[in-house]
This record gives sequence, structure tokens and C-alpha cells, in this order.
Amino acid sequence: MHNPEKDRQSEIQTGDEPPMPAWVGPVKAAVVVMSVLIVFGLALLAYGLATGVGDRLARTTGETRFQYPEGMDLVGASTGDDGQLVLQFSGADGEGEILLLDLGDQKITGRVSITPGQGYGFVTP
Repeated sequence: MHNPEKDRQSEIQTGDEPPMPAWVGPVKAAVVVMSVLIVFGLALLAYGLATGVGDRLARTTGETRFQYPEGMDLVGASTGDDGQLVLQFSGADGEGEILLLDLGDQKITGRVSITPGQGYGFVTP
């Protein structure tokens, strides 16, 4: 006859563990992945605090005024990938300009002049 108490004692003596349920493996993997994500998030937080990313964002929330030449009309505005403001101006004579502005530093970081001519291409000044 089968004695469960004797089987239990033999497991303890031999050190054999009972088989794990099937869900234990995926749960362990999920714990490892979440732990890595927490460490990564804390590293990003530390980097942001060390480099002052929040300070730069706080500087751009105030009011800023930009003056442009008379005779030019603002025809487009958008934000660039790095938070810069992109302004497109057009003049009555067909000329235009595209400006890249860094609002935090209040500087013009790029300028493209557009002039009418034959065909497309870059013109050396």
C-alpha cells in the first residue's frame, strides 16, 4: 500500500524538490524584465537631474517676443525634433526665409534664405 508520509520523508532526505508549476518561469522572467526597466528609469532620472533638463524646459515656458523685418509675412510655424521653433517667412518679391530658433537660449540657430530663380539648387553667396 502507498504511504504518502513515507514519500514526503524520502523527498526531504534526498533533497529533491517537487516540480515547479508551469507559471513560475514566466513570472520569474517578468520580474527580471521589470527590474531592468526600473533600473533604466532611475538611470534616466539621475541623468536628467544631473544635466538640468528640467531647467531648460522651465526657461522656455515664459513669454518670448521675436521681431522680423517689415515686408515679410509669417506663413508657417512648427516645432523641430529638438524643441526648436521653425518659422517660415515670405516676402512680396517671392523671396522667403526659414529660421530655426532656440527659445531657451533666445538665439537663431539656423537660417535658410529662399530666392526665386531657374530650377532648384543651393546658391553660394
